[in-house]
Order: sequence, then C-alpha cells, then structure tokens
Amino acid sequence: MACDTPVGDPVTVTVDVSRGVWLDTGMTVLVGECLQITASGTTVKFGVNADQCAYPEGYYPGAGNPCAVVSYDPGAVEGTYGGDGSDPYVTLEQPPYALIAKIAASQPTGRHLSGTLRPNRAAVFPAATVGAGGRVWLHFNDNIFGDNSGSWTVTLQRLTSAPAAPPVITLGNGTGAGQGSKPGVQSQEIYQSLQVTYPGGYLAGVDLASQPTLYHTDFTSVRVRGPYRAYLVGTTLHVVDDAGELANGTAVEGVDILRIGT
Repeated sequence: MACDTPVGDPVTVTVDVSRGVWLDTGMTVLVGECLQITASGTTVKFGVNADQCAYPEGYYPGAGNPCAVVSYDPGAVEGTYGGDGSDPYVTLEQPPYALIAKIAASQPTGRHLSGTLRPNRAAVFPAATVGAGGRVWLHFNDNIFGDNSGSWTVTLQRLTSAPAAPPVITLGNGTGAGQGSKPGVQSQEIYQSLQVTYPGGYLAGVDLASQPTLYHTDFTSVRVRGPYRAYLVGTTLHVVDDAGELANGTAVEGVDILRIGT
C-alpha cells in the first residue's frame, strides 16, 4: 500500500550550501512512516567559476550551461566522487554537489558516511528505508564549503499508509448524551430506542446484548444515514459500506440485512 496520507504538518527549511554542517530539520519520522522530501529546483554554486552550479540532484558537467539545465535527469549528473583523501566529501554514496539527507538520532559526524539518502528535487522514501526512524538531517555533498553560495528551500512531510483508527462509538437511549447529532458526526444509526452515533468510518460489531438497558428483542429496524448498510448477526449490529467492508477490512457475508430507513 502506497504512503499517501500526511501525518502532521509539513516542515520547510533552508539549506545553505556554504554552512558545511548537517542541518537539523526539526522533523522526526517514526517506524512505519514514509518520508517525502521536496526541494526547489534552483541552482547553487559550489565554487567561484561561472559554470560551477548544482541542482538538488547534483552537477550536470556535460550540459552546455550547467547553470541552466533544460532537462531534469538525476541519472545524468556527475557520478560519485570522493574528494581528496585529506579532505573527503560527506558521502561516497551520492553524487557530489547534491542535496543529501540522513535519518539519525543525533547529528551525523565524519565524512564518507554511509546510510545517506538522495532526495533529488522530490522523493518519497518508504517505511523500509526510514527503518527505526529518527531525526531528519540535510546537507550539501561537498568537501570545501567556503567558496559555496546559495541555498535550497526544502519541504519535508511524514506520510503513512496505515488505515484510520476505528471510530469512537457512543451509545445512547434516545434521551441522553447519545441523542442527536454532535460536531463532527457524519453518520447516525437509530435502532428503535437505541441510537448509535460515531464520527465517520464504519460501525462494526456492536453487541446489543452487552447493553442491557438499551437492548430489546422487539427492535426490528435500523435507520442509516450515508452510504451504509446494516446487518444483524445474532445480537451484534454491523453497519458497513456498500462494499460490505467493516472497519477492520473484513467483509460480512451470508447475513440478513435489516430494513433500512431513509
């Protein structure tokens, strides 16, 4: 399942390529989450020469004008380069003069680091890459920073593919707190004098027998608002969507459907 549900607010930072240290983005990703990193496509300078320009994905030495590359092609940038032995690049894993990222509990140290990520201008790193999670750090893959200039604007967003949590169910007898609509309530089921309200999603597995003050054997109908259907299995009331899927992803089959009111 693809990571497509944002978690929390996005974080936007400025990566100054002349700083020479890992930037703490302030974002922490958790195990099971994905990470989306989006960088601006403007160029930065990694030297004083007119053609020493790089994009978030790296340096295009073969372009007629590396400072004005027409095509975005991360595969065409200069390959990995280690730098001088006495003054190595941040990592050998990624192209030189590229935006790099690392997920770690504390600020990374040293050079020729492993476990780095390459965001390019936009990338979503899956949960398997995020691993145990940690703080997100950004850097510019260079070995000399004093002659650099410029910056990129980078936005980070945590993502998840986990299903939404089951709805919180409130039961009422039609005279108390369970009666009527509440802020955020999207659906309302009325089972004779029993009323069930919940904030969206599906209602699955409410055992009416476990509600002795509300359960009566003469209940014969249920009113459903929204694209739902109601089923009674023994004394358990299920409200599902049109596909028959419950909140936990299973299907209800072979049961009698109750009369649905409008």
